[in-house]
Amino acid sequence: MNSWDSLLTLPFGAFIGLLTSSNERNDLGSVLIPPGVGEKEQEQWKSWLESQPDDVVVKAKLLVPALTNPAWIARITFVDESDRIVTLFAVKKTDNPDDTLILCTSQPRDTIRIDTVPSIHHLASDLADFITPGPPLARETLSLQMPLASFLTLAGISDLFRRRRYASLLDDTTITDSFTPQEVQAVIALTNDRPDLRWFLSHLLSVTSIEPNRALSLGLEREFSWLLEHSFIKENNGEYTCSENCQSLIESFNSGTSRLGIAVLKLAMENEILMDSSYFIRAPFLIWGICIGDTSEIPTVITTLNFQEILTFMDALFTKVETLEKREHPRTAPQEPNIFCKSCGAPLPSTAKFCRKCGKPVHPDEGGE
Repeated sequence: MNSWDSLLTLPFGAFIGLLTSSNERNDLGSVLIPPGVGEKEQEQWKSWLESQPDDVVVKAKLLVPALTNPAWIARITFVDESDRIVTLFAVKKTDNPDDTLILCTSQPRDTIRIDTVPSIHHLASDLADFITPGPPLARETLSLQMPLASFLTLAGISDLFRRRRYASLLDDTTITDSFTPQEVQAVIALTNDRPDLRWFLSHLLSVTSIEPNRALSLGLEREFSWLLEHSFIKENNGEYTCSENCQSLIESFNSGTSRLGIAVLKLAMENEILMDSSYFIRAPFLIWGICIGDTSEIPTVITTLNFQEILTFMDALFTKVETLEKREHPRTAPQEPNIFCKSCGAPLPSTAKFCRKCGKPVHPDEGGE
């Protein structure tokens, strides 16, 4: 990224040894440290230091206090059009948005690259750059809300269709449009057993504070009922299909050329860890911003964003981590429902007369009005 200033690269084991080299540790710092860390990582850290020139040793030792007891940590994951996964942690020592951040990025061959970024605003701009390349964005605003568990179920349906498409490429099978709760449950179970950030549901869950089993603890029956009631899916003799609107939404999610997940964690009073999560999908002509609600009282908000709105969204995410009860979403859903083009399925605002994608009238019976 343009504003990053590289400090050093070190083996993953030595990096973990660096994090544990100070006796000052708290619950927030442990987010960066996997279970089972012992003396081996400490020795790797010491051995690595001994093998480095003096200037690198000075930089490395300065990182120890900088990474100890931070004000907050952001876990950020990119997935690009080649399904390449990049995970980094942004660590901030203070709450001042104009202070420098430290970025710890996973690299090939089990190494960690450590960079500095001048401020939160630089980080927000760099992350926005990651998802904005591509065709011009549509100007219309689309937005909707739903409970978290219902949205996770919708993500499971999205992954089911994507898996079917991949399977059809291998064995030339026909892709079916119908599905059952059992098939969606199987996708969710597979996500639990073998998390893979290249899949939509896995990536979503990686930036939430809730376990999928707990999010869907009441089973899929309630979530399917919600999706039925709100016309996302249709039922016929125990099998389900997506409505035209829902199918267009899922196709837009699955056509994303890049995806970005961000979870910001902050240590509050009494060692309570607060978390705010957001997710972005760069689809053709659209960028979806998803503000993830982690409780039944706070819905998940799915909305389209332009470049400036992404910057505002991310700045707010990094500078204002609140309790879940007080958290404000970047945008509330509009009063009027959105519609979809009957010719090509593109999502449109409810006031649209012509499709911005194919140019055809939204209401063919109205002719050229």
